[in-house]
Amino acid sequence: MILILTKSINRCFEKNPKFDMTPLLGGTDVVFSSLIHSFSWNPATFLHAYTCLPLAYATRQAAGAILQDVADSGVLFAILMCKHKVVSLVGAQKASLHPDDMLLLSNFVMSSESFRQVE
Repeated sequence: MILILTKSINRCFEKNPKFDMTPLLGGTDVVFSSLIHSFSWNPATFLHAYTCLPLAYATRQAAGAILQDVADSGVLFAILMCKHKVVSLVGAQKASLHPDDMLLLSNFVMSSESFRQVE
């Protein structure tokens, strides 16, 4: 949870240790429940890693080429995932995405009904 907190919320806790954050976390119970549940079935979370979807080399290369076109348009990262598994990840030069961030991102997307239903 500390990873999600912003500096301003940290300052609020420093000024007032009894600060009630409940109103600010409205609607996040599903996201946190999903994250906690992932620790029971996904060993990659304990290894600070992410799981890749097993694919043929040519298929993965084709997905990477498509994402590279997206990344060349100026986005920082382009990620293609199948549920919680990474198909391909392309990023800008000198930019890195920590596996723990991938875990949080995939958890957020998979626990959000609206993200799962969008094509």
